[in-house]
Amino acid sequence: VIITMSGHGTQQRDISGDEADGRDEVFLPADTARSEPGSGVIPNAIIDDELGDAVRAIRRKGADVWLVVDSCHSGSALRAGGTRTAARFVDPNQLGVSLRGQVDRASKDPFIAPEDENLPGGLMAFYSAQSDELAREIDFASDKESGETNNWYGLFTSRLAMRLRQGGAVSYGQMFQAVQQDMRDAKLPGVARLQTPLWEGTMIEATVLGGRGSAVRQFAVDGDRVAAGRLHGLTQGTVVALVSDAAADAETSIAIAQIEEAAATTSYMRPVSQDCRAKPGQLCDRAGQLPANARFARPQESVNDLTVGLALSGDWPDDVRQQIEAAIARRPISDLELTDDGRIEVRHLDGRVWFGQRAAMQGLPLGATWSPDDGNVSLDSLLNRIVHAERLAGTLDSLQVDDPFFSDEPVEIAAEFRSARLGEQRPGEDAVRECGRLREQRAFDAPEPLESAIRFNQCDMLRVTARGNYDGTRDVNRIHIDATFCVYASHERIEGSRRAVPVGGPFQFCADCPTGPSAGDERLYIVTTAAQPNSGPTNLKSAVENCGRSGGGATRGDGQALADLIGELNDTNIGPTRGGLGGGGIFGDVWVKRYEWTVLPRALSKPRDG
Repeated sequence: VIITMSGHGTQQRDISGDEADGRDEVFLPADTARSEPGSGVIPNAIIDDELGDAVRAIRRKGADVWLVVDSCHSGSALRAGGTRTAARFVDPNQLGVSLRGQVDRASKDPFIAPEDENLPGGLMAFYSAQSDELAREIDFASDKESGETNNWYGLFTSRLAMRLRQGGAVSYGQMFQAVQQDMRDAKLPGVARLQTPLWEGTMIEATVLGGRGSAVRQFAVDGDRVAAGRLHGLTQGTVVALVSDAAADAETSIAIAQIEEAAATTSYMRPVSQDCRAKPGQLCDRAGQLPANARFARPQESVNDLTVGLALSGDWPDDVRQQIEAAIARRPISDLELTDDGRIEVRHLDGRVWFGQRAAMQGLPLGATWSPDDGNVSLDSLLNRIVHAERLAGTLDSLQVDDPFFSDEPVEIAAEFRSARLGEQRPGEDAVRECGRLREQRAFDAPEPLESAIRFNQCDMLRVTARGNYDGTRDVNRIHIDATFCVYASHERIEGSRRAVPVGGPFQFCADCPTGPSAGDERLYIVTTAAQPNSGPTNLKSAVENCGRSGGGATRGDGQALADLIGELNDTNIGPTRGGLGGGGIFGDVWVKRYEWTVLPRALSKPRDG
């Protein structure tokens, strides 16, 4: 189901109490009227909440929805354009609505709020502008030789229509980046190019208008600068293919380059020959020049900059140990080794192999598990997952800043948990049913701050909220590495210093999940990055997730994966230049906070004191 809405937008008073700023974004249809004095509500306006309810109703029937909204979602300080551009925003005062002195309303309890990411139908939403920008319409008459006048179209909608006419099998992610690339065309009025579209949804990797495609991972480039860095898996030595168009097919490239410097969210590259190969501590020789028409970089080959050590503990059958040794030996790069002091403990218990920061507690196994009966492919997949998770953790740990001079975070992060008041498990009742029953009964204690090295029981709940400390826009990513080395991520954009909003949905812990055991040591990272003008959000979901909805990862007590969305990266924020570190954290406007805990095996779970 395709829904397109192109026209004027504005704001009115929030009537449902779910908006962080106390305001609803509304779309103005042709029969819009002035507000009744004192009501703060615009007659016939379509409220964002109504649109959301309608989209959810369609998705509940199993249909995918592609929503395109081309209108202003809020006012901004941008001046209206020249004679050839116009803003699609209507001042609420013109419709009789005053938002002066608007007071934040009480938020809904995100511990109990229903989630809808597991609806049978998917969602892909394209928005023409960020909430602090104006959406533009352009008079395209000058583009025609006919001499027509008054040829006005929405900038975003017109560029999207042009791309759709080209046809071809591209993903929604490629289509979005292609439209964003077209909107930066130097021939457009400068004020129009300040408009930055956004996306959200679950189908960013799917093929436009049908099918599930193989997503092309790519990052915007500007000269020798790449709008991605260590957070996105780019390290010194990574080889990238350059393309001139976001919608180019997977086999097309105009040149090869290599990353020579990599910061947290920004990298710099050098031109190299086609036969360049990524090698640790060694860069290929420069070859030629970077093409002037290069617009995106696609990672081709990465450098192994971390070897993960596996420490085998306890007694081992010779044949099982040999299978593990063989799996390590056949890996294409040396990223795993058996060593007595490895960071990952490996044990053989009850006929299965267990991998974890600790692989056992009081004789009960912890972490990720594999059995020789599962086959070598499953072992290879698990080892890939472990390496990915440990490399990510190492990168995030290196970005933490202990120096208080650099620790003034622009976003206040609050992590809280609620303890489940556990009773006896009913016969045949699994974690989904048990935790769902407790949620329905609201059988949870009051929220408590999350402390380091805490122990969680089955069905305990956790949430993370973020609130801006200063004016400006920041991206907050919640990255969770669970006990089975599955990585899940959630993203939220924080604007200004409004009240706290959830970063991803709340989740419950389960030690005996329907997909298998999930007890053991876990880590949570909150990564905050500063947004930049004319750049999309730093959304790390697809860059870090390694299990996803179909990847066999553990599910939580409410039956859904912790990952709120499956997404390919949008253009990321442009970080520091080579001449300086930028205005924020020591790694270029990046702040990282880490939490850790242990999920107890179900047999060891018990109510907390009091």
